[in-house]
Amino acid sequence: MIMSNVSCQMDHTLIIRTRNRPYWVARALHSYARLNYTGLLLIDDDSEPECFDAISKLVTRYSSELNIRHQAGAGNSMKRRVDRVRVSTIFTLKNITTKYYEQGKIREFIKLKGGSIQQPQQPQQPQPQP
Repeated sequence: MIMSNVSCQMDHTLIIRTRNRPYWVARALHSYARLNYTGLLLIDDDSEPECFDAISKLVTRYSSELNIRHQAGAGNSMKRRVDRVRVSTIFTLKNITTKYYEQGKIREFIKLKGGSIQQPQQPQQPQPQP
């Protein structure tokens, strides 16, 4: 587990669950660093060893700018995805120390456009035909 020296000013945790996606983690860390996010980024990582190491290097690179905790998912040795997600999610939720938290798929988190925060776009519902 890697933690940074940045003090947590916001009583908020963003849970980033990932498995073998260092590219998406890099994008997320870059985005939150640009936003000067001061809460805790909790990366719950079910990756294979090679990807886990790559994500650990990213965490080290951003640890001077962000408050990050990178941990191996509690279910990372399980074969079935549903079991990994269930076990890791329960473990992660039990270890949250902030008053507020948010979790979701890594691509659903904040997207940057021109330096401003934008919410992910919701798919449009089909309009009924007359």
